[in-house]
Amino acid sequence: MITSVYLAVVLVFCMFYAVLGIPLTLVMFQSLGERMNTFVRFLLKRMKQCLGMKKTEVSMENMGIVGFFSCLGTLCIGAAVFSQYEGWTFFHAYYYCFITLTTIGFGDFVALQKNEALQKRPPYVAFSFMYILVGLTVIGAFLNLVVLRFLTLNSEDEKRDAEESNLLTLMERDLEVRQEESASDVESLYSCMCCRPQERESPSVSSQDSFGAHTNPMYYNSISFKVEEMSLSTSDNIDLSLPHSTASPGHPSLTERLTYRRRSV
Repeated sequence: MITSVYLAVVLVFCMFYAVLGIPLTLVMFQSLGERMNTFVRFLLKRMKQCLGMKKTEVSMENMGIVGFFSCLGTLCIGAAVFSQYEGWTFFHAYYYCFITLTTIGFGDFVALQKNEALQKRPPYVAFSFMYILVGLTVIGAFLNLVVLRFLTLNSEDEKRDAEESNLLTLMERDLEVRQEESASDVESLYSCMCCRPQERESPSVSSQDSFGAHTNPMYYNSISFKVEEMSLSTSDNIDLSLPHSTASPGHPSLTERLTYRRRSV
């Protein structure tokens, strides 16, 4: 009874420890991966400067390529060592390294279980311990690059979509403003063309009779209309001021001269 209760307590402790320990371990290895990525970026930049390249900035593609080959090299080194000490094939050793470093852990292949390796081969145990730590850091750094790349692509797409939507909104507003301005211009032009003939009405009955035949609104802004209006007003003033005056023989009257001048214009 006591043994079963003790076992249940241990199992519950292991579950809580795993719930807290696994996320903390992943955060630790992710932080180490970020530091490793910073160091690799510094090395790549210095290498480009030493080679005399114009663009010394390290892109995400450069980091991704370096991270991929670093993961591949780490897995190959571990596969070679474990195949030598455990008696596995290279493919089985590579499979063990991949399952272990990606924290999958199926448990079908386990190292340090043959010939009392934990007690008789301390260097091999130390190598296994350091290899797993370094390998988890390298894999974490590469996965961090991949995740950052996808996040960057998503943020760039969202930013591009927001800029396009803002541009479309501005274009629609500009189009609405232009339509309103064109509509107001047409209304003002129509009102001016309709109101000018009424404003240009002559004060005398004779001028209304003489200009009534013109229906084109542009005629009332022409030079002919101005001259004709001036000549008629002048002739009316002369007739009112000098009702009994007559022109001398052989000389045209003032009205005839103004009429001739209007026709010449």
